[in-house]
Amino acid sequence: MKKLIAGGCSFTYEDWCSPGQVYNELKKASSFDDLELFNVGMGSNGNDLIKKSIVAQVEEELKTTRPEDIVVGVMWSGPDRWS
Repeated sequence: MKKLIAGGCSFTYEDWCSPGQVYNELKKASSFDDLELFNVGMGSNGNDLIKKSIVAQVEEELKTTRPEDIVVGVMWSGPDRWS
């Protein structure tokens, strides 16, 4: 794993949220020294915008990174939330 892509609403946005915590724990493992975190989460995101931002980031990273070196984590919002 070379790149960790995370997305969601405000619960994923800040460094202290789950993506930052997962990233920090993985960095402690010696085999993930070169791991990069791409957190595309934003406050007030609805599921459609969460999907679009994740897909856009994955497409961008696939230009330079093999698919097997990318891990994606998504925290979906409530189904009634609109972007």
